[in-house]
Amino acid sequence: MTGLLVLLVILAVIWVVDVAVNPKAPCRRCQGHRGRHGLSRRRAWGDCGKCGGQGERARFGARAVRKAIGRPL
Repeated sequence: MTGLLVLLVILAVIWVVDVAVNPKAPCRRCQGHRGRHGLSRRRAWGDCGKCGGQGERARFGARAVRKAIGRPL
């Protein structure tokens, strides 16, 4: 039981460090390409509606971790 608890704590520390270093991930809708191709000629290209054309999203827990260490997202 103690070994499992130690393993969970180690994994949690690794995850927190990883999120602190890399808080962003590619957008799930556009896969980081920042836009989309439409089927019609009128809207042949446009910004992704989910990420607003940024191509990235905040990872789970990134806002809380970055706020705790005092760095902006």
